[in-house]
Amino acid sequence: MQEQERSVIERFCQGVIDKDSKQVESVLAPWLCRDPGPEQLISVLHGAALDELRPAGFVVEDIDPMSLEELRGFIQEYYGKGGTRSLRSLESGGDMGPPSIPLPEEINTQNFLAYGMAHLTPAEGANSFIDYCLRLYFVLVDDGSGLKVGWIEPSL
Repeated sequence: MQEQERSVIERFCQGVIDKDSKQVESVLAPWLCRDPGPEQLISVLHGAALDELRPAGFVVEDIDPMSLEELRGFIQEYYGKGGTRSLRSLESGGDMGPPSIPLPEEINTQNFLAYGMAHLTPAEGANSFIDYCLRLYFVLVDDGSGLKVGWIEPSL
């Protein structure tokens, strides 16, 4: 993952941890700014965290690169089996499984840049047996104004 891509994910994660909707909005693609919007997204992600632990830190992980076509196929494998998840439907947390939130139509081969992952981590001592309270998968895009988060998949 390139440094600029890592920086976008870091700014997003820190904004979620701080519940800073302006910071989160600054790195969201326009379609995520509209739906679900930064405030709702922050609320959803805090509500989905494992054992209701408040995220206090994060680690951006390098993962195997995946093309847009590979990612669409992987998501379709699960979403196509009746998945109805969206970032709005996760308000109460609940079970997180394989990728099942469909990619927005706005993401295409011209604006797709990278696929990434980060772990939101709880405060030290919150639960000594838990390394992370929420895993986030990202698609980064270039929306014409710079690098943005175009898709997010929360997972436990």
